[in-house]
Amino acid sequence: MLIPTLKKTKELLAEYGKLYRNPVLEPFTMSDLYDLYPDFDSKDRYIWPKDWPHYDSAGVYVILDEKQQVAYVGKASMGSWIAARLGTYFGKDDNGRCRLKHNTWKLEPKYVAVIPTPNRFEAPALEEYLITELQPPDNKVGKNSK
Repeated sequence: MLIPTLKKTKELLAEYGKLYRNPVLEPFTMSDLYDLYPDFDSKDRYIWPKDWPHYDSAGVYVILDEKQQVAYVGKASMGSWIAARLGTYFGKDDNGRCRLKHNTWKLEPKYVAVIPTPNRFEAPALEEYLITELQPPDNKVGKNSK
């Protein structure tokens, strides 16, 4: 099984904008990759920055492995912010290092990228589109519905 990459995700994001969004709306943008395990050569080794990218926004998040293969696509829309949703998957240990809250990942998370949606109602549709097209191995709902 070929696992889609970050590059394919960006292509699909542009395609979604052309096919399904009003052309007067600004195109969606994707954050830079957020490294769950940054490797600094200092006393702050592996310490996370303070906040997730777009932590207080609605949107879609993409969890990727070390090879930037898409492991999972999720959303924060009507009742939560991106920080709250990502906090259900990842936490910090006593030293500020990333701690996975479950170990059932098929691809081990390494990065997170975020697509903020200015309108909360857009996140579910974008999430469903990306899951349908990408078929991420760690998503269960929405797979194989093409």
